[in-house]
Amino acid sequence: MNGKKKLIVLLSAIVIAVAAVVGVVVSVVSCKHNNDSESVNSGIAKNAEYYCVAEDEEYVVTLTNGKTYFLSVAGESKTGDYTLSESGELKLIVDGKEVSASISGDELAITYGGKSYTMLEKIKRSVTFDNDGATTAVTVLNGKAIAKPADPEEKDGKKFVGWYTSAEYKEVYNFAMPVRADITVYAQHVKLTAGAKEFTVTLKDGSNEKIQTTNGVVYGLEPLADKDGNEFDGWYVSDFNDEAKLTYKYNGEVLQQNVNLYPVWKGEIYAVSVTEGKISWESDGTSFDIKITDADNVSETQRTTQAYLDYEFKKKGEYKVEISKTGSDKVVTAYYNSKALARVSDITVLDGGMLIYNTVDNAERYVVTVECGDKNHKHLNVDNGKRAYFDISGCDMREGGIKIIIVAEAKDYASSRSEDYYYDKKLDKIDVVEVKDGKLVWSEVENAFGYVVTVNGEKFDVGKVTEFSMKNYAAGEYELGVYPVTKGYNSPEAATVTYKKDKLATPAGVAVNGNVLKWEKVDGATAYSLKINGKEETVNGETRELTIKDFGSDRYITVAVAAIGGTDNSEFSDDLIVGYTSIENVEYVNGKVRWTPVFGAEGYVVKVNDETTIDVAKGNNYTDIVFDKAGVNTISVEYIGGGSTLGTKSIKVKSYEIGFYSNGERVDVRYVATGDYVALPEAESLGYVFAGWYEVPDGGNNNAARVYDGTYTAS
Repeated sequence: MNGKKKLIVLLSAIVIAVAAVVGVVVSVVSCKHNNDSESVNSGIAKNAEYYCVAEDEEYVVTLTNGKTYFLSVAGESKTGDYTLSESGELKLIVDGKEVSASISGDELAITYGGKSYTMLEKIKRSVTFDNDGATTAVTVLNGKAIAKPADPEEKDGKKFVGWYTSAEYKEVYNFAMPVRADITVYAQHVKLTAGAKEFTVTLKDGSNEKIQTTNGVVYGLEPLADKDGNEFDGWYVSDFNDEAKLTYKYNGEVLQQNVNLYPVWKGEIYAVSVTEGKISWESDGTSFDIKITDADNVSETQRTTQAYLDYEFKKKGEYKVEISKTGSDKVVTAYYNSKALARVSDITVLDGGMLIYNTVDNAERYVVTVECGDKNHKHLNVDNGKRAYFDISGCDMREGGIKIIIVAEAKDYASSRSEDYYYDKKLDKIDVVEVKDGKLVWSEVENAFGYVVTVNGEKFDVGKVTEFSMKNYAAGEYELGVYPVTKGYNSPEAATVTYKKDKLATPAGVAVNGNVLKWEKVDGATAYSLKINGKEETVNGETRELTIKDFGSDRYITVAVAAIGGTDNSEFSDDLIVGYTSIENVEYVNGKVRWTPVFGAEGYVVKVNDETTIDVAKGNNYTDIVFDKAGVNTISVEYIGGGSTLGTKSIKVKSYEIGFYSNGERVDVRYVATGDYVALPEAESLGYVFAGWYEVPDGGNNNAARVYDGTYTAS
C-alpha cells in the first residue's frame, strides 16, 4: 500500500504542476465550484477516496482534481484518466477500455472484473454523545460502527436506561449500524420509583440476554437487522412464555411478571397485539377477517375495515385470535390469556432454607410444589394460603438443584404457574491441584466442610485437610482427583491430575514391639534407611533392636524409615516418637485412641472413665474405644513392665448423646465426640419399610431434615 500511496502523490504533483502552467492561459474561462471540484469542458473534477472491504481486503478508488484515478481492487492496481458528469456518471479508462461507475452522495458504485462493488467515501464522521446536556464528540470512519461507551452513572435518583437517536427517546440507537452522517445520540435517564416491582426479561434471539426492568419497564431494546428481506417488526410478549403463542408487541408497557421477548419480522400483517378489550395490527389491507376461539373451543368470526377490533374477552383462559386479509388464505395468529393472574416471578431461598416469593395482584392462594433430594418428603401441590414463604430447610439437595413451582390461584381468574425455579447450592470446583513432594495438594474451597480424594477410582474421605500423602503407594501411574463436600450442597466435578510415581513405597506399620522397632516389607526394597533422632543408618530386613544407647540422655527418640532400591529410594515415614520410660502423647480421633509407644513395654492397658478396661498387646499403640456416657470422658493409657503398671498418660474428651427412636420408642443410643464418623443403625418394624432417620418424629411426612451416615459436629 505504501507504494500505491506514493504513486498517487506523484500523479497529483504532476497534474498540479501542469495545471499551474495552463492556468495562466485558461483562467479567464474556468469556473470554480466547491473546494474539491471544478468544471471543465469534459465534465467536473473531484478529489475523493472511496473504499469497501471484500474478501478481508480493502478495495480503493481514488479520484484527483486532475481527473486521474487510482484503483486497487481484487489484487489489481490501475491508474488512468476519468470523466465525471454533474449527475454523477463516472467513466474510468482502464487499459484503454471504459469502465462505467456512478457517484451518489457518499457512495461510488462500480462493476470491475465481473463483480459489483458499492464503495463509501473515506471521510470522518462525527458522533456526539449527549448525556443530559453534557456532550462528548468522537470521530469514526464513514461506514463504520461506533463503539458503545460506558454507561453513565446513576445520579439524583435517575437511572441510565439507554442511548437513543433523538431527544424524544423514541428509537434506541443501534451501535451495530454503520455511521453515514454526523449524528447525535442521547442518553435517557429515568427517575426510580420507590417500591416499584422489578422483573427479569430474557431476549430469545439466541443470546438469552437478561435485562432488569426499571420501574417495571424494559428500556434500551435495540432493533435487529432485516431477515430474509423482511424488516424487523419488534419484540413480542407471550402470555404463555411460548414463542408459538405470541400475544402482543412490546411498546414500553409496565410488566407484572418475568417475560421472554421474542423477535418478529414484518409480514403482510404485522404489529399484532391482543390486550384486554382490543385486538390491533398493521397492514396495507382494507378489509380483514378475525376468527376468535375461546378456552371452550367456541369460535366466532368478525369482519372489519379497520386495523383493530374492540372485543370483550368474557371467559377466563386461553383465546386464539386469527387475522387475515379478506379473501386471503394467509393467517397471522396470536394467543391471549384472559383474566389471568400474573406469574410468581421473584423466587428466592434464603440462607437457612426459607423459600420466599413475590405476591401477585388478586391471588387468593399459592400452591407450592417442591422436588428435593429426599423422596420421603411430601410437598406436592401444598396449599400455602396467602403466605409468601415456605420452609424447605429440611430438604436434601439433589443433582441439578431443588425444583420449585408456585401456582397462583383465585376464583374467576385463570391460574398462573411460575417458571421452574432451581435452588442449586453448589460448591466451587477446586482451582489448583498438584502433586508436590509426594503429596496431592489443593486449594481450599469456600463453604467446604471436607474433601474426597480419589486414587484410581478409590475414594477417601480426608476431612478438612488440603493434602493427601502418596508416599505409601508403590511406584506407578495414578489418576488422582479431589472434590469438596458439604451437607446441603452439590459437589462439583473433581479436579484431577495424573501422577507418575518413580519412588518406592514408604514403609508402613512402623511400631515398637517391646524393644524391637519393626515395619512392613516394601516390594523392590533391597535395604532400609533408619533415622533415629536425625542420624541415618542402613538396615537389612524389617526390624532393628533398640538399645539404651539409642536414647542416650534423652527422654524419648524420634524414628523414621525409608526403603532403599536403586536410584528411587522412598520418602521417609512420618516420625514416630518412642518414649524411654514414659508415654509422651495420647490422642483420640474418630473412635480410636493412639499413643506413643514406650521402649521395652510388655503391653498396655486402656481405661475409659476407669470403668472400661482394654488390654493391648505389645507392638500395638492404638485401640478402638466406645464412650458410655455424654459429657467429659477420661481416657487413660498405662504401659506394663514386669507385670506392673510403670506409667500412665490421660486425656479428656467431650462426648454427646445421639438417641434413635422408632415409633415413639428409643431403640438405640450412641455417645460420640465431634469429628467421629457415625454409621446409623438400621431400624426394623413389622410391615414397614425403613425410610431413614430424621430430626423429628415422622420426619418424611413433616418435611424434616434427614440424617445420614457421616462425621458428627456438635451444634
